[in-house]
Amino acid sequence: MSRGITVRPALCIGCSTCVLTCSLHHTGEFNRQKAHIRIIIDEFNGYYQIGLISTCRDCGLCAASCPTGALSRQAETTAKGGEAAGGSRAL
Repeated sequence: MSRGITVRPALCIGCSTCVLTCSLHHTGEFNRQKAHIRIIIDEFNGYYQIGLISTCRDCGLCAASCPTGALSRQAETTAKGGEAAGGSRAL
């Protein structure tokens, strides 16, 4: 059973650590196009949208590598008494 990933776009700084971690783990190379997660950047408004594409395996490495907590495992959020935040699950 998949625990899923909670996305908090307001915490994202656009560093792409999650994207590069995902692609390296699943393909053996740093390639944004092969990652199972996407970051859409609105530079004008300073906003980042995070989307986990349908091929995401919910391994949680993106959440573990996120330096700001913009991504987390849902089980961690529930255990800490937090509430699930908005965001994109699939693009």
